Amino acid sequence: MDPKDLKPFHLSVVAIIKMVQTKGQLEMLERLLRATKIPENHDEIMAAYRDCCSRLRSSDMSDVVGAILAQKQAAEEEKAERLRSHEQEMEDADRA
Repeated sequence: MDPKDLKPFHLSVVAIIKMVQTKGQLEMLERLLRATKIPENHDEIMAAYRDCCSRLRSSDMSDVVGAILAQKQAAEEEKAERLRSHEQEMEDADRA
């Protein structure tokens, strides 16, 4: 695959989740989702994951959804902190 065709994990994983066909594949995906920093696209990832669990009749998804929600909250807090920092820099520049 050409590197220019590669997508970030948080964009490509939704399509990968939709390809999962066995509980073994689902378990491997769950390990990956719990161990990977996900900066964006949390809601779509959770929706695809829940659909996959439903399709495979797997009901034990709370720890994975919880991990994704925690990542979503951390990403939102990080984004808010960057915004506050940028706003402070702009105020400092205006005073100078």
